[in-house]
Amino acid sequence: MDGLQDYHNVEFRYVRNSEALALQGEPQPDGSFRYTEPNGRIHTMSPDRVSKFMEQTSKQATIMCDMLEKLKDYENSQAAVDTTVLPA
Repeated sequence: MDGLQDYHNVEFRYVRNSEALALQGEPQPDGSFRYTEPNGRIHTMSPDRVSKFMEQTSKQATIMCDMLEKLKDYENSQAAVDTTVLPA
């Protein structure tokens, strides 16, 4: 009864870290991004994740620009269709 005690506790904790919100925040000196919600919850994106995200976004933007150019070229190459009705 008066000896050492041994406790086993289980704790559950909710943790949320949104990188999308972090990017709405401020860049940090180490290259990461940090955003603090009005309720005090902090969202971060590590320098490594920022670098990888920028690289992937750049690749996707290049693909999108190429697609837009192809669409413009296609639209410009289409001959106008005459829709006037000729008298019979």
